Amino acid sequence: MPMSKFQKRLSKLLINCENAVVIGHGFGYLSEIIDMFKTVFVIGECVPAIRSKNLVYRENFDNLSQISEVSVILFDLAEVRRLEETSPIWHRTKAVIVIEGNEPIDRTLSTSLYASSYECTGLYKTFHTWELKK
Repeated sequence: MPMSKFQKRLSKLLINCENAVVIGHGFGYLSEIIDMFKTVFVIGECVPAIRSKNLVYRENFDNLSQISEVSVILFDLAEVRRLEETSPIWHRTKAVIVIEGNEPIDRTLSTSLYASSYECTGLYKTFHTWELKK
């Protein structure tokens, strides 16, 4: 099956496509995200409608230390307020952070990213990216 535009953009950003963490619903691209990664951890209040062998659903942010080798963390715009709760993952794995929306998030929401030496590196049609400064 050919890659969607979203998959092509995301794969160009990532060095490896091991595991992904999705906070929310993957802003409408959950099925494409599942196809790209070895394991996709979905953290949110609603169980995803999609069923897959490589999808792991978690209701809350407990035991984030068990999630390893994360390449990317994807946030729905409505869930960006939970950014700080995922900091143990992006501190440990130096994952690329993808946030829904083509405008960078407000400085009040991104303070923890800036404090951890992340910067907004790309603005795309449906999302923007944050990466660790090199």
